[in-house]
Amino acid sequence: MPSDPPTPDPSNRRVGAVVLLVLAALAGVLLTRPRRPRTAPSAPAVTRPGELPRDPLAYVPASARTLVVADLRRLREAPATRAWFAPAPDGAPSCREAIARRVHTVAMVIPRLPPDDFAFVAAGDLSPADLARCEPGAEAVVRDGFTLSVVRSRRDGGGSGLIAWTPQGVVLVGAAAVVEAMLDRGIDAARGRAARPVLDALRPLVAPEAAVWALHLADRDAPPDDPLATVSAGAASVTVTDVVRADATLRCDDAAHAERLLGFLERARRGMAPELTQPALRALVEGARVEVEGVDVRVRATLDGEGARAAGAAVTALGRGLGAP
Repeated sequence: MPSDPPTPDPSNRRVGAVVLLVLAALAGVLLTRPRRPRTAPSAPAVTRPGELPRDPLAYVPASARTLVVADLRRLREAPATRAWFAPAPDGAPSCREAIARRVHTVAMVIPRLPPDDFAFVAAGDLSPADLARCEPGAEAVVRDGFTLSVVRSRRDGGGSGLIAWTPQGVVLVGAAAVVEAMLDRGIDAARGRAARPVLDALRPLVAPEAAVWALHLADRDAPPDDPLATVSAGAASVTVTDVVRADATLRCDDAAHAERLLGFLERARRGMAPELTQPALRALVEGARVEVEGVDVRVRATLDGEGARAAGAAVTALGRGLGAP
């Protein structure tokens, strides 16, 4: 395909904002280092009667439209991403960083895009004592028979934030309304009455060995002239070995819309590349392949080990710049 000269396209920034959203979500957890050998691949933990779930995905509300999950154990062990978890060079870790080093799975729930509110749920070798040490002033709250440790805060925009810590070592952090919905889901799961998340239908699009994956169901409120308006669902997988491979699927209403979306993404890809100042990320975008498979548009990209290390440094710096712990 001939290479057209890049032309400014406002939608490039919209696509770039979604990419940066995912990078920022990951940056908050890419500040740890290996702690113990990985055991079995992520399988849902067994919940005993009277206990809240230990599996963070059990807290994803049934109506959630967007989910991003990072398996930190896979990322810590893969040659291409192991260096991402080196300790910060500026002295001893903060209390929150010390907790982050014991987290093995992080999931981000976004009710809709663009994101108004969102929340994280994390699981690992954690205990309520960690919260008491790092977030003093937590109150004990009994919710439907389950006791939680809770810290509440106000945000500049007038909304409220919430940290909820379960005795099973699961912590939920984010906008209060989203955390409350996630707690309801976890309690329903513990009681055996949880509805199946609508995002589950997209799980077959995720690579089984993915270290990072994302699912999204469109809200169908995009303007008709938006190139992404006909995308009904999307999924992305990032697998890591000695290289990093990304594979995304955008499902359209029909094959004709898929072809139109292909053209839009190609233009966006060529327009974004010159704006990226980090060479590894620019190489990732420039080398991406965009193809149509029926009603699906597939985007595939690969970073070699050197590029992965450079990208990891850029993501970590982004996280620190945004105030990540």
